[in-house]
Amino acid sequence: MSFNNKVIVITGASSGIGLAAALLFANKGAFVFNLDIIEPSYFHKKVLWLKCNVSDISDVQSSFAIIRTHTKRIDYLFANAGIYSEAPLIEMSSTTIDEIINVNIRGVINVLRITLPIMKAQKNGSVVLMGSDLSFVGRKNSSIYGATKGAIGQLTKSLSIECASVGIRVNCVCPGAIMTPLTKKAIKLEACEKKESASVIYKEIEKQIPLKRFGTSEEVAHVVAFLCSEKASYITGNLVSIDGGVVASQVDNCQYNSHVLKQIVHILGQNTLFFAHNQKNEASDESNVDKKNIVQLRSKL
Repeated sequence: MSFNNKVIVITGASSGIGLAAALLFANKGAFVFNLDIIEPSYFHKKVLWLKCNVSDISDVQSSFAIIRTHTKRIDYLFANAGIYSEAPLIEMSSTTIDEIINVNIRGVINVLRITLPIMKAQKNGSVVLMGSDLSFVGRKNSSIYGATKGAIGQLTKSLSIECASVGIRVNCVCPGAIMTPLTKKAIKLEACEKKESASVIYKEIEKQIPLKRFGTSEEVAHVVAFLCSEKASYITGNLVSIDGGVVASQVDNCQYNSHVLKQIVHILGQNTLFFAHNQKNEASDESNVDKKNIVQLRSKL
């Protein structure tokens, strides 16, 4: 894939997945604007860092004003910036809750509200939002973070419908266990709390991943690049899992109440028979018995 002369805005591209995406796009010919509160430790002639707190709309407006002095087009947006904090809901401070929501949801919305009109005017564009495996499943001590990523998943679906008629595609990448500086920091903290070595924690996590390893930032970046490219021109409104099979394995392992399911299936079957009898005007004793059975089964539920 080539992105020669294309322009992409990436939020949070100073480290981790954002950094990998910035370098991938830049090395393939794109000009990259990195909106991040942290100054990057790398230099690339095609990447311009703009200090920006995405949760602050005035910061975002100022950054885009600078971008507009360089280019009138924005071909792609990768809304990657986000923060994570792990704690039970009742133990999390209001300040921390506000920070997570403001960056992970409000920050994305702030950037979208400025980017989308530009893409609409040019009748073309691709947006990739940053979700998570928690866009699909729950995890202990991650209720607020998970809520924000669930919101991003829904935003992706609804926004893709809103933007389709003006040539803008909207998708979402949902990484699982990816080896980033944030992941390493979280594992180090968990190791300290459990008084175990970090290597033990790594192995415990890897055991829960069907592919038995952590993913890399570069693997996520390649999916982002694909979704932005013309090769994905018929893909919009999708949440793409990049998690080594974790979400699929959790769905497969869900336990359902088979007794209740059997009753529901039986009711559906009886209803089908009942309506079929009505349509054929076969008001027989058998259909009356079926109807009574339906009522009895409903009362049991």
